Amino acid sequence: MGERGSASVVALGWIVTLVLATGVFAEVTTHVLIAHRLQGAVDLAALGAADVRMGVVPGLPCDVARQILHNEQFSLDSCDLEDASARVTGGVSWRGIGHSAHAHAGVANGGQK
Repeated sequence: MGERGSASVVALGWIVTLVLATGVFAEVTTHVLIAHRLQGAVDLAALGAADVRMGVVPGLPCDVARQILHNEQFSLDSCDLEDASARVTGGVSWRGIGHSAHAHAGVANGGQK
């Protein structure tokens, strides 16, 4: 009589383990996806700022970078302008974990061959 119902306890243990593992996997996957989205948005923001810097489109380079990141629900942490390029850093915090990404875009050698 001592072993009756032990399979139910083992099954319940496995179910709890699987549910917890699924939750951890989902959380890690979410953070990886956020990091990839952030990097893409920061790359786009740097390209946009560099286009403004080179006179391809009108506006202020860092304002364009800020707007691009804002549209993707990220924040602009820094925007540094050089001769013909822009360095942009963006970030976001998700469930207490901060993510940051950097990008540099512009014309190499001032566009000279």
